[in-house]
Amino acid sequence: MYDTKLSDYSVVKATPFARDPLKELAAACHEAGIMLCFYYSLPDWHSSDFPAALSQGKFHGNPNPNADVEKYVDYMKGQIREILTNYGPIGALWFDNGGAFEGLDNTERAKIMHSQEIVDLVHQLQPGCMIDNRLWLGGDYDTPEQHIPAGYPTKPFEACMSLNRHWGYNKNDHDWKSPKTVVQNLAIIASKGGNYLIGVGAMADGTFPSPEAEAVLNAVGKWLKVNGESIYGTTANPFKSLTSWGAITQKGNNLYLHVFTQPENGQLLVPIHNGVKRAYLLADPTRAALKVASSDRGVKVTVPSPLRDPLDTVVVLELDGELKASAVSLNLAEKKPLEVSSIWPGKGGKSQSVDGREETFWTAEASARTASITVDLQKECKVSTVILSDAPYARTEAFDLEVKINGLWEKIAEGKTIGSALGLTFPPVKAQLFRLNIRQAKDTPTLSEFQLFE
Repeated sequence: MYDTKLSDYSVVKATPFARDPLKELAAACHEAGIMLCFYYSLPDWHSSDFPAALSQGKFHGNPNPNADVEKYVDYMKGQIREILTNYGPIGALWFDNGGAFEGLDNTERAKIMHSQEIVDLVHQLQPGCMIDNRLWLGGDYDTPEQHIPAGYPTKPFEACMSLNRHWGYNKNDHDWKSPKTVVQNLAIIASKGGNYLIGVGAMADGTFPSPEAEAVLNAVGKWLKVNGESIYGTTANPFKSLTSWGAITQKGNNLYLHVFTQPENGQLLVPIHNGVKRAYLLADPTRAALKVASSDRGVKVTVPSPLRDPLDTVVVLELDGELKASAVSLNLAEKKPLEVSSIWPGKGGKSQSVDGREETFWTAEASARTASITVDLQKECKVSTVILSDAPYARTEAFDLEVKINGLWEKIAEGKTIGSALGLTFPPVKAQLFRLNIRQAKDTPTLSEFQLFE
């Protein structure tokens, strides 16, 4: 897709287009003040020196039984040198393995592709160019694909997802993500300190599928024009904890509360001891004050009902000074006794489902497709909110939430999928024992968080 001097198989020499699109793109980015980054596919399905045995599904458009991977790596280094010397400053090289190198571990892959030599070459030519983690050496940032990482990663990350089910254009794929899904993904990813990369499979003439993809992107753009302050330039949720109603981002002394679902009592509890200068809806041009009340557990903000924006209603909390977070855990289940239906030895203990860390999880026995976990609060407590997470695997397909009252288990909520954070609210229930019953899972059930709140 650029004017390489190392092959005649290029958009310049082998197509009627006969121009270098990357040169034109680099010039446009420079003029607009945008840092240009390149995607580079490690496997090449056309090069006669890339072995078919290493390709995805062993497919190769130009198979050669005498393919020489060492010769191919030299060719690849030459291309990387061209890319990093002919187009000005490059912000990142996004390497991809394209589903290739099946059956090999990361050490073998890195050795075959001379990954360390490639890293050294990039740093030599452009020391400021970032490298993703797909050279199997760690990289400068991670690229979780088609999912949002669990917990709050300490390493920079960019979650990459397609807008429908395919990276390339597929005329039969109309399963587009809704604007609500994209906006809420964006808010959750920002709340974890990451970037969101959306892939749209362009049609043959380079345009986005219309009206489907355009409608989604236009709606997201409309939301960002009003609420972009809560995304751009923000940092992660300072509390590093899940909420039942949405996500939290921060910028300076401002907290941005991304409200996806209406809280049962109409209030958001934020675990801070700061004074609040004011609270308002970011989309409200008048910035009319929202009601704020202090409590021993933090600040309670009353939000309008119904919510202002069905995609994501953003509440701004302007704090009086630097954030002072509460050290008191609001999760009633934390460090409480648990009983589980089964456990997979060495795959995570049962206590990891109530430790407040989304990146740790309990795993049922390998053959299980149903499972249950019971939390003993050790005394009767009023509970009206439960937060569940089965990240990172999201295997749950049907579940019940149950409570034991007068010796009998009663169902108080049910659902299908759980995902990275599912908040369930219901009229307050006073009980000591609460049970999550996973009735169906597409693989061994796992649970990363089972949190109970007043």
